[in-house]
Amino acid sequence: MEYTLSDPEVISSLPTDWTQWAGAIVGAILVGLTGVLPLWVVPAKVGGTTSGPGSDDNLKYLLAFAVGGLLGDVFLHLLPETYQHMIDSGEEGGLGRIGIAVLTGILTFLVLEKLLEMSNPETNEEVRDKENKKIVGYLNLFANCTDNLLHGLAVGTSFLSSFRLGVTTTAAILLHEIPHEFGD
Repeated sequence: MEYTLSDPEVISSLPTDWTQWAGAIVGAILVGLTGVLPLWVVPAKVGGTTSGPGSDDNLKYLLAFAVGGLLGDVFLHLLPETYQHMIDSGEEGGLGRIGIAVLTGILTFLVLEKLLEMSNPETNEEVRDKENKKIVGYLNLFANCTDNLLHGLAVGTSFLSSFRLGVTTTAAILLHEIPHEFGD
C-alpha cells in the first residue's frame, strides 16, 4: 500500500479521458438523485390527514437517523480531522481560525433567519408562522445549493485525479448525502 489513490499506474489500462468524463457524469447524477430518495422512502401520508398514534413514527425515525448522521459527521469526523490537520501543519492560530469559521457560519444563518423573520409585516400570527416556515425553507435551499455545488466540484476534481479516487469520493459523498436529504 505504498501507492496513493491518484497514482496513474494504479489503473493504467483504462483510457483516461473517457473514464474521467463518464465517472464525473455518473457520480454527479448519483449524488443528484439522493435528493429524490426520501420521496421514495417516506410514505405520502406522513404529516397528512391520518391522526393515529403511530402515523408519524416512520418520519421520527428517519429524522433521528438524519440528525444523528449529520451531527456524527461534523463532530466525530470533519472537525477533528480539520483540527488534526492544523496541529500537524503547525500553523499559528489555525485552531482559532477554524473555530471562528464554524461559529461565523452558524451565526450568519441564525442572524439571516431572524432578520428575514422580523421583516415579515404580517400581523396575523397563524399566517406569520406559515410565512416564517417558508423563510427557513429558502435558507435550507440556499445552504443545500452551496453544498451540492461543493459536492459537484469534489466529484469532478477527484475523477480528474484518478478513477479510483473519483469512485471513493462519490461513495463518501453518497454516504454523507443520504442522511442529509432525509433531514431536509
